[in-house]
Amino acid sequence: MQIRSLLETHGCLTTTEINNALGLTHSQTFYVLEQLKNAGQAVEVVAGKLAIWCKDQETAKRLIEEFKSEVKRLLCINRWMKYVTAQKAANLIVSDKSARRLFAKYLYMTRRGAFLPVTLSFIDYILHELLGEPIERGARGAVYFVQGLC
Repeated sequence: MQIRSLLETHGCLTTTEINNALGLTHSQTFYVLEQLKNAGQAVEVVAGKLAIWCKDQETAKRLIEEFKSEVKRLLCINRWMKYVTAQKAANLIVSDKSARRLFAKYLYMTRRGAFLPVTLSFIDYILHELLGEPIERGARGAVYFVQGLC
């Protein structure tokens, strides 16, 4: 099965990456991935509005930990930040070569200079995993308290 082989090779991929690699429609890819998930041969990580498919649970956990580690590193480097939103974290990510490289494997970070909603929702998911519940949810998204993280 080609999709299972791709997951074995890459560890984790988005549905879109699998579509592009195999020339399948989203529906075809999703159907096969659901079959693999039901058979215990793939794991779906839903993070914000993004689904990432991994070959197993351990690989999925490692990937999320890698995202959290990069965001934590950036927040600790910028100790002056008391609060963070997905937008602020996205700006930190794109300005850092290592973090940008990791996130760009799974997301389009910007399009025409603006962050895509799927990107911001994914980063919000990572912030929630890293920092817990936001202290506020406003018009510009969730606001997380950073102090005490580092």
